[in-house]
Amino acid sequence: MSFKNKTINFGFIATIMSISLLAACAGPSGVQGTQGSSGAQGNAGPTGSQGPSGVVGASGNAGADGAAGAKGDTGPQTGAGLIVIASGEEQGSVPAVLIAGTSQPKVQVYGSGFPEGEFLIIELINERGGIALKNKDGDEIVGANGSFSAKLEREKKNADPTPAGLYSICATASPSLVTACSPIVINEAPVE
Repeated sequence: MSFKNKTINFGFIATIMSISLLAACAGPSGVQGTQGSSGAQGNAGPTGSQGPSGVVGASGNAGADGAAGAKGDTGPQTGAGLIVIASGEEQGSVPAVLIAGTSQPKVQVYGSGFPEGEFLIIELINERGGIALKNKDGDEIVGANGSFSAKLEREKKNADPTPAGLYSICATASPSLVTACSPIVINEAPVE
C-alpha cells in the first residue's frame, strides 16, 4: 500500500469523526420563539393599462309591428262654405236680396266642407240675435261628401214680418261646431 493512499484514508476518517463528535456535543433543541409581527403593507402598484375593446355583438331581430290603433274622431274642418239664393230662383246675387214678408226669408241653402254625418242647425242672425229657420225640404244631416242642400223659411207662427236689414244665414254642424255663414238683405215691401 502506498503512502499517498493512507493519507487520503486518514483524512477521510478524521472528517467523519469530527462530524460525529460535533453531533454528540450538540445540546438539546431549544423552545420555539414567538412569531414575529406582520410587516407593513406594501404600496399599491400602478394601474394597468385598459385592455382592448371586445367585439361588437350581432344586432337583435326587429320586433313585429304593433296592431293599428282605432280610427280617431274627425277633427275640426276648415273651409266650410255656404251659398244662399232666394227660393224659386235659379241663380242669385251675393248677397241674396229678399222682400220682407211674414215667412221671409224663403231661401235655398247649399253648404260644403262640413263633417260627414253631423246634424245641421241653420239660423237667421242679425245684431239682435238668431232666429231658427224651418227646413221645408232638404238635408238635415251632412252628407258623405261633406255637403248639404236645404230649402228654408221662417216659421209662420210669427205674424210680424222680418224687419228689413242685413242678416246672415249661418249653418252649424253639431257636435263639431263647424260653421259657415252667408249674408242676405231683406228689403221693405214696396208700398202700393
